[in-house]
Amino acid sequence: KYKKINLKNIHISLSSERVSSLNINYNTYAVLKRINPDRVIICGWDSIATFLALIYCKINKKELILWAGSTEFEKSWLRIISKFYVKWVIKQCDGFISYGTKATEYLMSFGAKKKIFNFYNSIDVDYFKEKSRLTIKEKNNLKKDYNLPLENKIITYVGRLAKIKCVDVL
Repeated sequence: KYKKINLKNIHISLSSERVSSLNINYNTYAVLKRINPDRVIICGWDSIATFLALIYCKINKKELILWAGSTEFEKSWLRIISKFYVKWVIKQCDGFISYGTKATEYLMSFGAKKKIFNFYNSIDVDYFKEKSRLTIKEKNNLKKDYNLPLENKIITYVGRLAKIKCVDVL
């Protein structure tokens, strides 16, 4: 129930992984100039849209908030070569929204000194708990539908099917 604007985008896939792609949202600055927000929340540091939003905020004296979920455990060549740029982006920000404790620690290791708000990016656990409650008969029928032994457990996973989530281990 909020207004949204889709930025124009050119997507260049560099590999099958999501982190190895380039999205060029070339109208970011123009859209921000037109709507004139008081605050801009950028998601991450590794896009042209982020850079254009940062420049917009600095030129127009607008508040810039970085919404971040990266942790020290996400190693990649891109993170290594962009370390100084990330530190520079963090210094430009007026505040931060963090996915959790490890993301907060990571922001602080890059020099974040301003207020960091924790906002956990998760699902409505109660909703899925309620929806996953089945009677023994319903569970057994489900297992029969999938040709599973009746002694097998049923596990519900809700989340991105990304390598980092280790769904293959589940």
